[in-house]
Amino acid sequence: IAVGAQRHSFVFSDILSQDGLPITVRLSLLYGYDPRRAPQFAWALVRTTPEMRLTLVTSFAERAARISVSRRNSLELPQAQVLEAAEEEISRALQADMSPLGFAFPSNRPVMILQVQPPATLTNRHEQNAQRRAQILAGEEFNPADYRRALITEFVENLAKTGAGEAIINLNELVESYVADAKPRVINQPSADQRREPPAEPPLPPKSDRPRSRLS
Repeated sequence: IAVGAQRHSFVFSDILSQDGLPITVRLSLLYGYDPRRAPQFAWALVRTTPEMRLTLVTSFAERAARISVSRRNSLELPQAQVLEAAEEEISRALQADMSPLGFAFPSNRPVMILQVQPPATLTNRHEQNAQRRAQILAGEEFNPADYRRALITEFVENLAKTGAGEAIINLNELVESYVADAKPRVINQPSADQRREPPAEPPLPPKSDRPRSRLS
């Protein structure tokens, strides 16, 4: 029985996050086995092969990783602080479950999460959002007039490469429409004379309940 510490890497797929997305986790684990730590289980574990003991460690590590990942959503999992908290949770779970069997984890950081990979569709969406944010930040550094000239130049270059064919494009109208769309819209408000209220009509004389005289 080799009682020295050894490190192995594991890949666990289809671990559901808190928001229900399948996550792939790759982690590294440092552990060791010594039958003298748990003599009551030594008779069973000593007879097994190192591959069987590694399978036992794998099953406990996967269970702890699934519990830890299921407590967090897919957006916060790649963050460094979240990964450190997940590593500590997995380490505590392995210590509690496997120490009674004679396994030990001789390092202050026996579990290291090397990679957290979300689904490919979510990765593509994150890349598109990052590109859009980068383009927005880059666009804020340019002068609006220079930015419009750059767009017009790019349009003309693409037009020269692809050819206009039978279509006739008036570049001046294109620029004017682009500038018109960029201008702020002004809502026409009525003038002061139009906002004046009409003069009030004179009040009607009060009606009298007395009967009118025939002489009047």
